[in-house]
Formats: sequence, structure tokens, C-alpha cells
Amino acid sequence: MVSNAAVINGRGILTSGILKVYNSTIANNFVQGPNGAAGDSTGSHDGQPGYGAGLNIDSGTVSIFNSVFSSNLLYGGPGTCPFNQYLPCGLGADANGGAIYLRSGYLEIFGSTIAYNRADGASGYQENFPFGRATSSANGFGGGI
Repeated sequence: MVSNAAVINGRGILTSGILKVYNSTIANNFVQGPNGAAGDSTGSHDGQPGYGAGLNIDSGTVSIFNSVFSSNLLYGGPGTCPFNQYLPCGLGADANGGAIYLRSGYLEIFGSTIAYNRADGASGYQENFPFGRATSSANGFGGGI
């Protein structure tokens, strides 16, 4: 249970159980999905999605009462390009739920404000030298929820 709390300027709350939030402010949190692998590593050059800057509900039951979710910012992870100019660049990833992301479970909200939150997909990676490689931009879904 979270009561009369302020989660500010951090990464918000991750839950996978029962959570009750009362009279609280969840604001100014920033989350970005992981970047694609750097350089010529064998890992994927695709960015990874970002989820819920204010509240990320992996599973479970969440009840929110008389609380504020404001100015939470979520970005998808950017893709990267390998050093080898002939290999393809990775793609940027989506952002899902600027204030609140519900992967599975149950969410109920009463008498609360959800305002000025953003979910922005990663911008396309661009490299001007030598051939101007780029990836396409990704999507932002649900600035609030």
C-alpha cells in the first residue's frame, strides 16, 4: 500500500502483486527502454520497448484512489548501427503507457488525475557518414495509460 506518498524524479513503481495507492503523487519520472547493442557486438541492434514511467503493472491488482499522475515521460529504446557500414541498423522501440502500463491484471482508478504524461517511441537512428543510414521511428502508445 502506498499512502500520502510522492514518487518524484525517479523511475516510478513496478508491481506484480496487490497494490493500493491512496492520496499520492506520482510525477516527473523518466524511463527509457534499453538501447540496441553497441558497435559490432553479436547482440541485437534493435532498441527495447519502454513500459510505464509512473506505474508499471506486470500483473496483479492495482487500486488507485485520489492520486495524481503527472509529467511522467517514457521513451522507447533507440536502435543502433554497427560499425560495419554494410550491416543493417537496428530499429527504435515503442513506448507503452507514459503514466501507467498494465501488462496483465486488474486496474481500477477513483477520483484521480492523470495529466501531462507522455509516451514517445524512439526516434530513428541516423548516421550521416558515409551513407546516411537510418532506421524508422517507433510509436508511443498511451501517454496516460
